[in-house]
Amino acid sequence: MDLDEEKLVERACNGDVEAFEQLIEPYHSMVYNLAFHYLKEYHDASEAAQEAFLRAFKAVKTFKKNSTIKTWLYRITINTCLDTIKKKKNEKRLIYINEAKDGSDGSEIELQIPSSDLKPDQILEQKAIQKVIRDEISKLPKDSKTILILRDFNDLSYEEIAKILNISLGTVKSRLSRARNSLKDNLLKYRELFNTNGSQIK
Repeated sequence: MDLDEEKLVERACNGDVEAFEQLIEPYHSMVYNLAFHYLKEYHDASEAAQEAFLRAFKAVKTFKKNSTIKTWLYRITINTCLDTIKKKKNEKRLIYINEAKDGSDGSEIELQIPSSDLKPDQILEQKAIQKVIRDEISKLPKDSKTILILRDFNDLSYEEIAKILNISLGTVKSRLSRARNSLKDNLLKYRELFNTNGSQIK
């Protein structure tokens, strides 16, 4: 943490709202995007982001300076989203899932937003795929789902994920591998649906 951030943290700890707003301003998009990946709805993500910042302000006195604002906010946002998910179970983002090599621990899950230039029958097929993927992701264990979202949706490094979740680098890699394999295995039973739509699960 640089000197300017450290001064803002000190002022925020003393109840300075303006200092806190300056502190979190660079991370507004990051927090919202993370919330959206979890909740899949604009309204829910917006509310969760606001709640995360409120929780951060209330907890700023507990911030440890050997951490980073980014890591700290990620952790608070994740917990806020998990609390929201307990109340609302609908996730509505359409993605394609394919296997791709990254040269590190085996495979990456490649996420692509489909083209909006589609015929009516293609739109119906994609809605079916959307429901399948949404349901299967929601079935993953909480820890697996969190790591999958942080790595494959937010492109965080293994080191950043380890710090956010307070686990070892090896645990991050093993849980991520299990999460990817579980999701891929769960989607294999829908192979015909994916192949009909022009995508594949390898």
